[in-house]
Amino acid sequence: MIKVQHYLWYVQGFFKKYKAIIVVSIVIGVGMFIALPSLLTIVPFGKPTEYIGRVGVFPLSRLPRDIQEQVSFGLTRVEADGQVSPALASSFGVEEDGKAYRFTLRPDVKWQDGQTVTPQDVTYNFSDIDVVRSPNDIVYRLQTQQNQTEQVKETFLPSSFPAVVTQPLFKQVRTRSLFGTKTIVYGMGAYTITDIVYKGPGIQEFTLDSPKNRKVYRFYPTEHDAIVAFKQGEIDRIDDIQDLEDIFDWPTLDKHLITKTDQYVGVFFNLGYQVGEDHPYGNKQLRQALNLAIQKPQGTDRILSPIYKRSWAYVGNEDDLDHFEQDTKLAVETYLKANLFTPLAIELTTIPSYAKEAELVKASWEQLGKLAKTQCQQEKASENCDQIDIAVSIHISNIPDLSNYQVLLVGQQIPLDPDQYSLWHSTQPTNFTHYKNARTDKLLEDGRKSTNKEERKLLYQEFQTLLVKESPVIFLEAIKTYTVERKGIL
Repeated sequence: MIKVQHYLWYVQGFFKKYKAIIVVSIVIGVGMFIALPSLLTIVPFGKPTEYIGRVGVFPLSRLPRDIQEQVSFGLTRVEADGQVSPALASSFGVEEDGKAYRFTLRPDVKWQDGQTVTPQDVTYNFSDIDVVRSPNDIVYRLQTQQNQTEQVKETFLPSSFPAVVTQPLFKQVRTRSLFGTKTIVYGMGAYTITDIVYKGPGIQEFTLDSPKNRKVYRFYPTEHDAIVAFKQGEIDRIDDIQDLEDIFDWPTLDKHLITKTDQYVGVFFNLGYQVGEDHPYGNKQLRQALNLAIQKPQGTDRILSPIYKRSWAYVGNEDDLDHFEQDTKLAVETYLKANLFTPLAIELTTIPSYAKEAELVKASWEQLGKLAKTQCQQEKASENCDQIDIAVSIHISNIPDLSNYQVLLVGQQIPLDPDQYSLWHSTQPTNFTHYKNARTDKLLEDGRKSTNKEERKLLYQEFQTLLVKESPVIFLEAIKTYTVERKGIL
């Protein structure tokens, strides 16, 4: 009994002497135990890791679509021909004469934390749309609006609505630990998000994990910054870059040229631009003449229409579209028919990636002015022949102002669905060219009302032929980008 008391005294004395150390050790041990799962996701343990550079400043909700789709998917997905098919939804359909869409969810889909995906988890942020959820279904219904006479205003959800909900879905869960709070983002795809590092308004680093490999995306504000990081060894690959600068000829570099046929480079006219009075870009013959003056690329890279080439709504016969191949003689005739007879000073705005293309456009248009002046003088068609020169100045901007430009040379993403109401309808603020045509307005209105595929196809094919002829934009070519990597990385 005495020996037991001695041992207790020893233990009590030891604890009293080293109490602080013991408590701190226990706290650290518990903390390490709690943090162990997170640490295991960070330490690669021999897992192949790719360090990939991307250009742009992105919050989580606006990450490039190809990155989002590695982690999750939406209610629907878009197939190669542009048709929409179920993804998280097992089926979907239009109801109430076009005022509602019903989506039935698959019962077997789980978030990456093991929880079953329910209709309550589907949280797209729509305005003017009511959402009704049942155990298996989600119904999106346009809110009933009334005008000042209290009469119900007839409205509808556009037939392109199923393409809108292709946006990948995510679940964010806030957790607390000894190290503070943390937001964990779950998807439904093959890769899980294991780390997000922010810098200012955007993501600086984004880590994805799968059982086989890890991808670490690092984001840079410009292509030059990404190339510098590549040279310094911060990344082993750069995706979606257009200007390789001096690394183009590196012998240790693998280059993969990618043609993005769902994006195009175009020359957009601001038809609403005013200098005292309406600017001549509203003159269709002027736009057509400038279109005919530019040499276009040949082959499959050429873009002829605002609708995706593989889309079910693409024009059936490309011969039905005006190709506007370079025709200097016809360009001069068309320019003279525009009857401007005043010096034309064009400010061409573009981004650094298209500076070379802008120089070619400038040369083509200034040559058109010289040839038109010469022909006018030869024909003595007007005493004002000396006033029809064309002068082009180029303005380079990283972020062009779509509300203040004359002519804009930029890339354009082609919408998933052939519905291009937001881009070309005269009432839409996103129609930055201010193009206005009663017939194209009617075609776009009817196209988004109809749920009959064949009827929509005919409407959009007519829309294409008319818009191309009107030339509010000069279609040039599909956007080309490079993926560059050190040899042997992949």
